[in-house]
Amino acid sequence: MLGAAGRLALADAALPPGKMFKIERVSKHIYAAIAQTTPVVNGNSAIVVTQEGLVVVDAQSWPGAARSLYSQFRQEVAALPVRYLINTHHHLDHAHGNAAYAEMFGSRIDIVSTEFSRAALEQAARWFNGFLQGKPVPAAQLQTVANQQRYYQFVQSYIGGLRDQMLAIEAQIAHPDGAEKTAAQRRLDGLRAYVSEMSRFAPPLPNITFDRQLRLHCGDLTIEVHYLGRGHTAGDAVVLIPEDRVIATGDLVHGLEPLLLEAYPDEWPATLDKVAELDFDIIVPGHGPVEHGQMTLTLFKDYVTELNQLVKVGLSEGKSLAALQAELVPDRFRSLQNQDYGQTFQRNREVLLGLPPGQPLGPVVSQGVEQVYDYYSRK
Repeated sequence: MLGAAGRLALADAALPPGKMFKIERVSKHIYAAIAQTTPVVNGNSAIVVTQEGLVVVDAQSWPGAARSLYSQFRQEVAALPVRYLINTHHHLDHAHGNAAYAEMFGSRIDIVSTEFSRAALEQAARWFNGFLQGKPVPAAQLQTVANQQRYYQFVQSYIGGLRDQMLAIEAQIAHPDGAEKTAAQRRLDGLRAYVSEMSRFAPPLPNITFDRQLRLHCGDLTIEVHYLGRGHTAGDAVVLIPEDRVIATGDLVHGLEPLLLEAYPDEWPATLDKVAELDFDIIVPGHGPVEHGQMTLTLFKDYVTELNQLVKVGLSEGKSLAALQAELVPDRFRSLQNQDYGQTFQRNREVLLGLPPGQPLGPVVSQGVEQVYDYYSRK
């Protein structure tokens, strides 16, 4: 789940290199690496300590961020090798850092995902390289995995926003001085490092895939990887550690608004019901803070359900997208009022993206309406 394209974090509160994450222990064997405000948005990771080494869930937006997380974990927790890397899905903020782990651990590491996520990552990498090099890949070569075009458009806008920010910061540095100039230079260095490294982008693909369920036996722990149905993508995996009663959900459940570029809003709630049937007490989400209990899962599901229903009813009544966006404002959603849910995920957005406090919720909801409308228009 990336923030709105072109609205990347430029806050002076961005952490220095090596501190892109807040690492917190959530159970006997598991640590959560919560992504902080940085020039390029990352997802969270769950890190499981086993007798066979570490199991890392999700790999950040780029290899440099993944290396930074591993270095930070070594310094703050333990210097252990990574045995398994699990991609919950193929989106860039969760899988584009795969290369760092392959470089650090070679044949000693296995990368795990659903069959769909592997195929989608392979195709996305082909598109991404063509885009970065200014050599678009023919559409005929991007048909192996369907329903990806809006995701590619989003990434194109996202990278365009990064490039625009680099130009703006370069101009800014020419004028201010002191602490402000130092912070701007740090942000520019981070963006340049990202663009430079991603110009050679070639993510290692998962070498272990599964259809419904996979068990990894790691000495003292068994780690379950489940595919429970379509939701955020057609191949979302969740990772359950039964002994610790902890689940890592990727973007199937998280602390922000749902991104529906290639989602299945009519199927997502049922998939979340299956997640809720698993035995866990703690959620390490794809974005936002660690959650205890199932309240966030319930609130997230209720919003997806209501968003889907309201747009579907509006379409059945012949309403245009513009009419629905004007009508379906935040106050219309009961789910956003429940437990102050709308304001909670908006505050989480501000923390992750470095946005000023008090941002309006309307544009976020309007974007969701547009994405569900597009889903039904294509369907």
